[in-house]
Amino acid sequence: MSSPAPVKVGILMLSEGVQILDVTPVDILGMLQPAWLQFTGLPEDVVAQGPNLEFYFINESGKGPQQMTAGFKVEVTVYATSYIPALYSGIFDGKEATAPRNFIPTLKKEEPQVKWVEKRWARDGKVWSSGAVTNGQDMMAAFVREMYPREIVEVTLGMSDVVARGQEYEGGSAAS
Repeated sequence: MSSPAPVKVGILMLSEGVQILDVTPVDILGMLQPAWLQFTGLPEDVVAQGPNLEFYFINESGKGPQQMTAGFKVEVTVYATSYIPALYSGIFDGKEATAPRNFIPTLKKEEPQVKWVEKRWARDGKVWSSGAVTNGQDMMAAFVREMYPREIVEVTLGMSDVVARGQEYEGGSAAS
């Protein structure tokens, strides 16, 4: 039996506004791979459940290692200020989404085609979005819990010290 084809993970890196912490949730995905899991002490049959992934950094021009084109049927994850290109692409239209908390009141007024919610992260079908920078870690933890075997996910999250903070913010809204 041959190994399944690797899952391609595209990481959009725009020339302006990218905060390095915005892309760190991708590291959680990388840590789920068998090459990393083999160092955890898990049994080989559990390590073998890790996904094989290929990571591609994509810029505005689409030139480089991978051009992403329309028609892909994929899960989409959007972190922090990357909500801006996602918004302009129309991917949020008619969907529940989130963005950095302080922007939500303005977004509700100016972009009513989106169901904006004030949460650490939101999911609507195959579109996942997160609030601020560290909320991307929370969202990715929820994402991998949904997509991959529990045993490898919990080891990975434990080793990376990503703790469950919940989807809801504590302490009121940003507008208050």
